[in-house]
Amino acid sequence: MTDHTRVRGRSPVPDALLDPTTLGDLLRVASAPDYDRWADQIHRTGGCSDPIHLTGWTLAKDRTSGETLHHYSTASEPGGRLRLACGNRRASRCPACAWTYAGDTYRLIRAGLAGDDRRDIPAAVRDHPRVFTTLTAPSFGPVHNRPDRYSVTLGALRAARADFRAAQEREALGLEPPEPATVLVLTDWQYAGHGHTPGESALAATIARDIQTNRDTARQARADLQAEEGDDWT
Repeated sequence: MTDHTRVRGRSPVPDALLDPTTLGDLLRVASAPDYDRWADQIHRTGGCSDPIHLTGWTLAKDRTSGETLHHYSTASEPGGRLRLACGNRRASRCPACAWTYAGDTYRLIRAGLAGDDRRDIPAAVRDHPRVFTTLTAPSFGPVHNRPDRYSVTLGALRAARADFRAAQEREALGLEPPEPATVLVLTDWQYAGHGHTPGESALAATIARDIQTNRDTARQARADLQAEEGDDWT
């Protein structure tokens, strides 16, 4: 049997994690025929320690011809589930997702302070007054209790959120953006749980460590290249 705990240059799982229950479950997961697909799912989450499990399907059909352009179902996935990152920003709950959140926050704040050409924020903002204010809205009153029909932005916000999630799904599945006028997309997704079994948790931790090691290596290589080329580095 292949020792999947060492595949692709992974470091061994720490002995402290290998109690009999965890070890038995780890061997079950690592020896499963669909292990590589499971590992791919976890890698796509960034090594999330508490992934969300979804079951369901999506179907894209041409409105005119009725031709099926794409069909995906979790029935063929490990355990019949698709695993997505939990998105928790607390490092105590999920270090991987907290790292992503921290990076997003850094980029957001940096763009506001120094500008960012990729986001059409001019460098002139550096000369603007800087105030970092945190506001917490009350959980009562007309703003939060007003029915949806009185809101002029809630519908647009929900539509934007749905479009964003659809774009994420297409990117994860490697799909091209659909033509809204000609493509009908049907989906059915159900929440099926979250987290890992003991063995999955140990293996996911090694994947997360590999991802972080690759990031650290790339960051160091970038710093070395910048130091070597100086002002000519781009």
